[in-house]
Amino acid sequence: MVILPLYQVVFAVQEQKFSKTRFFALMHDGQIREMGMPDLRYPSYCASNGKICGVFYDDQKGFIALSDLKITESPLPELVFTLSKHQIAYPVVSPDRQKIAFIEYGEDETSPVLRLILREEFGWFPVQLKIDAAFSPVCWGGKDALIYTGRNNELMMISASPSKRGTAKIDTNAKLPAYHQQSGRLAFVKDDNIILKGKDNLSFEADSPDMLNFSNDGESLYFTAFKNGNYSLCRFSIEKREATRLCESDARIVWAAEI
Repeated sequence: MVILPLYQVVFAVQEQKFSKTRFFALMHDGQIREMGMPDLRYPSYCASNGKICGVFYDDQKGFIALSDLKITESPLPELVFTLSKHQIAYPVVSPDRQKIAFIEYGEDETSPVLRLILREEFGWFPVQLKIDAAFSPVCWGGKDALIYTGRNNELMMISASPSKRGTAKIDTNAKLPAYHQQSGRLAFVKDDNIILKGKDNLSFEADSPDMLNFSNDGESLYFTAFKNGNYSLCRFSIEKREATRLCESDARIVWAAEI
């Protein structure tokens, strides 16, 4: 991992129809610097090993891939898993780095299901878990808890442990979950409101929010707002109860994190 002492946050934008993902660093002086990263679509960040997880396409075939963060070069990603017939979206690594959850789907984003792979001695192997889900981001709510949106737009939680398998409803008409392990805070989008639960229970309105992710200390929440044809990367201070716009983009901002 490369330490970036002058940056505020790293973020990624997608070009039309997720045809390519580009990574940028927002510096403290407000300048935006493009990073030399591979084209990892549906990116997420695993804080426990400092790697970016996403989907890397090799000859039209999608692989779950891991990559170090580089600002001046494009490292070759580590390809860990693929499917023979279907496609993969929104992979996320568990806090203990032993599991990866993702959305499996067919052509044109049809029939999405929540899947899980497990790290074993000789690689990554699928677990017998297939749950109907929406084509939407997934997050870990702890070592073994997965939070996802079902096809009926209910925000759900399921245990990744076979001995405790079972689902629980968190909220209705909700999506885009984000969870901070240390603080126990959960954030998600309901209509055009961002809901926070845990240490603080509050909600605030945003313009078509499209991405959520907590800061490292869990005291701020990054989110994307869309208005008048532009995407804004914003940071909400939980203590101050106020949002600050950090930068704008004409391409969709799909991920942001403090690295």
